[in-house]
Formats: sequence, structure tokens, C-alpha cells
Amino acid sequence: MIAIDRLEQAEHDAWHDLYRACPLGLATSLGLAADRIGSALYLQARAIPLTQFNRTCGLGLGEPADHAVRLGLQRYRDAGIAQAWFQVAPSPRHAQVEQLLQAEGLTLHQRSWVKFWRAAEPAPRARTELSVVAVDRSTAGAFADAVLAGFGMPPMLKPWLEALPGRDGWRCFLALAGNEPAAGAAMRVANGIGWLGLGGTRPEHRRKGAQSALLAARIAAGRELGVEGFTTETGRPLPGEAGPSFANIQRVGFRIAYDRPNWAI
Repeated sequence: MIAIDRLEQAEHDAWHDLYRACPLGLATSLGLAADRIGSALYLQARAIPLTQFNRTCGLGLGEPADHAVRLGLQRYRDAGIAQAWFQVAPSPRHAQVEQLLQAEGLTLHQRSWVKFWRAAEPAPRARTELSVVAVDRSTAGAFADAVLAGFGMPPMLKPWLEALPGRDGWRCFLALAGNEPAAGAAMRVANGIGWLGLGGTRPEHRRKGAQSALLAARIAAGRELGVEGFTTETGRPLPGEAGPSFANIQRVGFRIAYDRPNWAI
């Protein structure tokens, strides 16, 4: 299994660059901020009330987390953000970080995130009638529309996702039902690791194998680029939940590296 700090860093690098990719005017209107605080990454999106876009991760990996926690809390409060997560990866300081978060008034959320790893071995063939194509500038709009529809996100975010195809380090893919864009997903490659994310499927095209096919396509592309392996993450299903993403990821050969607790303000 690859080192935890490399898995965390791959995610941090991808999200940091994702925020940098957002066009300036849109980034300003969304209240975006992405900053390193030591080994931690602070993410803020004032106009997007989702914890995935408002979180501080990597706490305690490289140094004591006191400064990152207190600065992160102050910045969320100054921005008027009422919902944000502080994510704690396994490290020798894990217990100390959680004690600090509890002392600062945060509460442990019932849902943890699961971090996955898979070596750069061929992916199993996806069983689907959908076709998968690489996205370039000419199809960036279709890619953005599919991902936004899959996540139920507003069209105003389209220029942000349109900025990814062709950006250094990024590879984006589109699943098609005939000529109709059905789903999209992205990969960012850096330091020998492919981070997989932004996988969204239009509601009318779910349960057709789109995300399994997109996972396989990204794995194939990463292998061609010579990556060491791949990482991704998703929420652990709560009792009674189906958890399709959790199942799809493991179906193509990913293995659980660790659970990462979320502490909520």
C-alpha cells in the first residue's frame, strides 16, 4: 500500500488546481479560496453550501494541526460559512488532532470518507452499451453539462468545468448514449498518481454502467501515462444506503486504504 501522505497529497493537488482553474470572475462571485496551511489544504466556496467545497483536509500529517484548525475556523467564520468539515487522515497525531477539534466545539459527523488506492493494473471491461470518448476543448461544454446534471449543480458553474479539458495534468472523459452526453468524469495526474473525481451521471442514464466505463477509461489513460497507481474517495454508505459509488469504485479493483473522519462546525 502506498504511503498515506502521498494519497492525501494527490487529492490536495487536484483540488487546489481545480480551484485555480475557475475563471476569475466566477471564482470571485463564488467566494472561492484554496490555500495551503502547512501540510493542510483549506478549501472555501462561500456560494456553494456543500462541505465537499468547504473543508480543511490533511490535518496533522506534517506538523501539529493547531494553527491550521484555528486559522481555518476563523476564515470560515469571517466568510459566513456555517457548514464546513475538518478531515483527519491517519497519522501519529490523529488522536491529538481529534481532541483539538472537539475542544474547538466541532462534532464528529456520522459519515466518514473512504480513501481508495489501486495499482496501475488493467481495469476489468465495463459492461455497458455506452461509449466513452476523451474530451477536448470542442466537447468541454458537453462534459460540463453532464457532470453538473449528474450532481444537480447549477449551470452557472459550467465555465469552471469547461476550463479543465486541456489543462495541464487533467484528462476528462464523456460517456455517450448514442450521440447524447450521458456522464462525465475527470482525472488529474501528478507525481506518479492519478486522482479520479468529478464523476457525474445524468439521472436518466443512471444504472447503465456509465461510471464503471469512465473509471476503466481513466485507468487505461493513466496507464498509458505511466502512473504508479490511482486514488479516489467517496462517502462510506450509512446503514440502509445503497452506496453505488462505493460499489463501483471497488468493482474496478480499488481497495480501501483507510477511513477518514469528518469533523463538522
